[in-house]
Amino acid sequence: MIAADHRLLNATTAHSTAVLARVDALRAARGAQWERPPGANLRTALDLHADPTGEVAANTTRLRARANVEQSLALLDRATATFKRATADLEDVLRPYSGTGASV
Repeated sequence: MIAADHRLLNATTAHSTAVLARVDALRAARGAQWERPPGANLRTALDLHADPTGEVAANTTRLRARANVEQSLALLDRATATFKRATADLEDVLRPYSGTGASV
């Protein structure tokens, strides 16, 4: 039982908290990656309308947000695959104990 195993409880709580914080930040970044960053200047020096689509698309702040979103999604994919492999390994180790009360 996880409640009786304080080390496991603390580790899973810390992990869950970190994952949920990452998901919250990723949700915000996924929306922001397509928006004009605060302070982006969309006018020329002569106060004429510039190319807002091009300027927003090429804005380095927006591009950093976009790259970080992609990296975060890839990180979640890799972490999920790692957890699946680790779970399969634990299940393999427990297989000889089946019927003894040790189960996943």
